[in-house]
Amino acid sequence: MISPEERVSIESLLRRTADSARQRRNEARFELQRAVSEIPSGIPAPDGGARIHAAASSERYASRAYHVAMRRLYDFLLDGKIPEEFDTDGSGGMA
Repeated sequence: MISPEERVSIESLLRRTADSARQRRNEARFELQRAVSEIPSGIPAPDGGARIHAAASSERYASRAYHVAMRRLYDFLLDGKIPEEFDTDGSGGMA
């Protein structure tokens, strides 16, 4: 069982992590949109395809990281599930 102070600390950390992940996802989305919009004719320059592919890959990775961060926050807030790195007694917060 965790103390109220620990609960506040964990929630704060999970919220900051989710906010940071959201910001990275938004930045990655912007970069992908920019890479695509720099090809007005729809025909990419020789390195344009690679830039779009890299930007799309970054956006997918950032979106997955945001999803994981939000899932951890929701699991904690809604179900009381404590992330592994804070779960000192192995109960997952469910005990």
